[in-house]
This record gives sequence, structure tokens and C-alpha cells, in this order.
Amino acid sequence: MIKLNLRLLLIFLEIAIIPVALISYLALFNTKSAITTQVLNQLDQLAAITKNRVRSANVQNLELLSDVINSASGGRPISEFKSLIDPESDIRSISITDVGGKVTSSTDPEKVGRNFGSEEFFLKARVSRRATTFLQGKNRELLIVVSGPITRDGELIGVAIVEKNGASFLSIFNENVGLGTSGEILLVARDRNGGSVYITPSKFDQLGPLSRSTPKDDFSQAATQALLGREQTFDSSIDYRQEKVLASTRYIEEADLGVIAKIDQKEAYLSIAKLSGLLTIVSLVSVSVIALISLSAATSIVAPIKKLINMTNKISGGDFSHRAVVESRDEIGQLELSFNIMAMKLKRSYEGLEQKVRERTKELEVSTRNLEIANANLKNLDKLKDEFVSIASHELRTPMTAIKGMVSMIVDGDYGKVEKGLHEPLADIANSTDRLIVLVNELLNVSRIEAGRLKFELSDFAIQPVIGEVVTSLIPLAKGKNLYLDFKYDGLTFVQGDTNKIREVLSNLIGNSLKFTERGGITISLEEDGDLLKVFVQDTGIGISSEDQVKLFGKFKQISSYQVGRPAGSGLGLYISRELTRKMGGDLWIQKSEPQQGSTFVFSLPLATSELAKRLREVVKQQSQEVQL
Repeated sequence: MIKLNLRLLLIFLEIAIIPVALISYLALFNTKSAITTQVLNQLDQLAAITKNRVRSANVQNLELLSDVINSASGGRPISEFKSLIDPESDIRSISITDVGGKVTSSTDPEKVGRNFGSEEFFLKARVSRRATTFLQGKNRELLIVVSGPITRDGELIGVAIVEKNGASFLSIFNENVGLGTSGEILLVARDRNGGSVYITPSKFDQLGPLSRSTPKDDFSQAATQALLGREQTFDSSIDYRQEKVLASTRYIEEADLGVIAKIDQKEAYLSIAKLSGLLTIVSLVSVSVIALISLSAATSIVAPIKKLINMTNKISGGDFSHRAVVESRDEIGQLELSFNIMAMKLKRSYEGLEQKVRERTKELEVSTRNLEIANANLKNLDKLKDEFVSIASHELRTPMTAIKGMVSMIVDGDYGKVEKGLHEPLADIANSTDRLIVLVNELLNVSRIEAGRLKFELSDFAIQPVIGEVVTSLIPLAKGKNLYLDFKYDGLTFVQGDTNKIREVLSNLIGNSLKFTERGGITISLEEDGDLLKVFVQDTGIGISSEDQVKLFGKFKQISSYQVGRPAGSGLGLYISRELTRKMGGDLWIQKSEPQQGSTFVFSLPLATSELAKRLREVVKQQSQEVQL
């Protein structure tokens, strides 16, 4: 449990840290945004300047090429251009080829007779366009080859080729002013596969020009974006080293070249890292100062509260003499004053309450003694009631059995011939005697069930033959009312229970259905559900309303209706049947019933192989031992 002073300290710190953290975040965010904008603007300017310089150099090369083509078309010799070739010039050679690529004349005698028919710069020129091709020399130097078609009267007669040293051209990309140690300006061209090839060498390797390339589908590369014609800035791009960079791109359409000005994010945001460290130190110092101030404030608030808590503990222990010392007029002082007033009132209330408790205690003791006496009397009455029901039932069953036997002997003529007018009264006496015997037996069963003296002989047996016996015994009664009594099954299902008690339950349920059914009939079916077997007794009788269903399983409860009036019976059948099934580990309930729609009663029994059956055997065995004792 967190103490109050610590909770207050945490609250104060939360209130202070959130603004500090927010201010630090905003400062870093704004600084990063400003640096990003500044660096991207600088890169954009460098990329634009470099694009213009490359364009200018390319225009100069094409102008020279035009002069060569015009001279060759007019039939003038190539020797007039030898003056352009000197140690101070970038031009290495000027050559003329025939339509097959064989050099017919050149300022470099060693090239006369060579065949350039398979070279890229010759093939570009043959398709009637002037092209600039970048090559790598023997010493990894950059060579620039400008080529174009020579025509006469609209017919191709050869190709003019100007080869230049690329050293002065590369100097355009060496002016990395303001790009730090990682920044550089690069020129890329499209290779034969559509990817990007770097014309300018990188400051991070010694491979030389035209030695590094990227695939055409790597859109994260600034080189790919440049050759796609996108002239824009990127605050998060990738360079040939797979490093994250800030970059700006330009596209030179007439030469199909791309310009990239870029710098590593790490170097561009170096000042942000320093600022972040500084803000962290400032934040920690601020939080430490705030923590000390918060601790002091929390202590000043909690100290008087602790005093009140100590006095509250003493008052809760029964000592009402303590009072708080009021040291201020603020809210804490008001609380201390209110506490003192409350303590005085509690003392007076406690003294009055003690007197009332003593008085009520005496009254409660008298009530408890009276209740104990009444409870003992009720137990004696309940015991007498059970004994009376048991004795009365035993005493009634013997004369009822004798009366039934005597009536049977009279009807059979053992005492002489019986007049015709006496047969009906004697039959009524026999039926009434049977009902009294059933009632007496049911009363005895209720008495034994409630006293826990009803014995059960549990065994494992197939339920289908038992149901069949009960159904067979009641078929005559069903036929007498023109009702069907249907029970069909496939195979045998073994359950655990007392066969005699199950017969009694079945006889009661089926007998009730026959009693309250005037047309249709009764169907008995089975269904396994987990450890239990469910037995369904469904009839097409008069049904039972929802109001009557509530009281259906009570003792001495009977349901009457205008069709049958008040039925014969004791009202104990369903109560006894439910208790018997529960004692055997199952239950009995009404599944559904509606007036004029019939009823479905269900009772369940444990399957013989279930864990429930095993536990029930142990319980019944223990109860039998207790009854014997």
C-alpha cells in the first residue's frame, strides 16, 4: 500500500515531468524540422547548380561533335581538328567510321582500322541520335565518348566519334561546400538493365567511376528516384551504402542522367544529438529540484494528517480523551478543529451506547432462552408427528389388509352366495381399501425418507427390461381408455439404482399420464447425457399450467381441472418419486407442459460405469451403516 506522502510526491512529479518532457520534445522536434529544412534547401541548391554545369558541359561536347559531323559531311579531312588535341586539352581523339563501324580516319593513327561496330556509343549513333557515353579507361579513369551519325543527302555514310578525358568533367562534382564529411554530389546514368550506374566515383571507396550500380526496382535509393525524373528533396532516403541520408535529386532529360546531392542523417542531425543530451541534463536537474520541493510540500501536508491518524487509532481503541492541537487556520486547521468536535460527540454517543447495549443484551438473553425452549418444543412435536405417522400407518395397514382380504373372500363366495345387489358396494369397498393401502404406504415412505430410514438396494442392471415390465402391467389400463403406450429401444443400457424404487417411480409417472390423458397416448424414450441416463415420459394429455407447475412436487399437492375435476390420490406420488430419484443420484423434473398440449416428465439415473455411480455406492453404504447403528 503506497503511503500518502509518496503518492503526493508522485503526483507532483507527474505534474512537473509532463511539461518538461513536452517542452523537450517540442524543442527537439522543432530543431530537427529546422535543420531538415535548412539542409534540404542547401542540397537542393547544389543539385540544381550541378545540373546546370553538367548540361553546359554536355552542350559543349555536342557542339564539338556537330563541327566534326559537318566537316566530315562536307568531305573535309580529319586533320584539320588535330590542332584541338594537345596536352592541355581534354580531347584525346576524333575518329570517323564507316557504316559498319570501321575507323577510316582518326587523329590517333593507332585507331585507324579498328572496328567499333559492337560498341555502345557506335550503336547509339547509328539510330540517328547524338549520344554521350561514359566509359572506364584502362587506369580506371573516366572517359567521355560523344558520337553521332554522319549523313549525306539523307543517307548514313558513317559515324563521328569524339573521345574526351573525364577529369575536368569530374571536377564539377568535387565542390562539396557545406556537405561535411559524408556529403557528396553524384551523377548516375541508366545501365543496360534499366538500373542505375554511378558515373562519379564515391569518396567512400576506391572502385573508380562506373563501378557501382543499383537495381531498377530499388525505389528507396535516391539514384532510382533521380532517373525516374523526380526532382525533389527526400528527408529519408537510402544511398549506395544502405545508409539513411537526406537527399535532393535532379534529372537531365536530354542526356538521361540523374544528379544526387546527399548527406548522412547522422551527420546532419549531429547537433540534435548534442541538444538532446543537453536537454536531458537540464530535465534531470529540473526534476531533481522539483522532487525536493514536492517532498517538502508533501511532508507539510502529510504530517498533520499523520497526527490525526494516530489520534483516530487511539479513539478507535476506546480512548476518547485525545484532542488535536490546532496550529493553523487553513484547511488542515479546520480539519483538526472538526476532528476535536467529532471526538467529543463520539465520547457522549459511546457512553450512551454502552448503556443501551447492556439493556439490549439482557433482553437478547431472555429472548434466546425463550427461543431455545420453543425450538426444543418444536423438535419434540416434529418427533411426535413422525412417530404418530409411522405408528398410525402401521396400525392402519394391518386392518386395511384384513378388510381387503375379507372383501375378496366374500366376493369369491367363501361365506356363502352373494346377492347381485351387493357386488357393486363390495367392489367400491375393495377399491377404497386399495387406495387407503396406497396412501398408508406413501405416508410410510414419506416418513422414512424424511427420517433417513429408507433403505436402498443399489445394483447395476439394464433399465429397458424394467421399463418393459411396468409398461406391460399398465397396458390393460391404457387399452381400457383406447390409449397407446409406446416404448421402443435398441440394445440395453445399464444403470445403477434400486429396481423396486425405479418401478415405483415409473408406475407413478406413467399412471399419472394415463389418468390425465383422454386421447392419444404415452411414449417412453431414453437419452444418455454424460454420466446420466434420462428417461422421458411424454403424454398427449390435458397439460399443466405454469402456475400449477410451481407447486407440482410439493407434499399433498394435487392439480385439478375442469376436465377431470379433483383427481383421486394423496398428492404424494410426485414428491416421493422425486425424493427416490435424488437418493439414487438422479433427479426428476417436468421438462415442458402446456394446457391441452400434453406433458413431458423426465427423471435421470447414473450410468453403471460412471464416476457418479461409484461415489453414490459409497454414500449409500455409509448411510446404511448409520441406519443399522
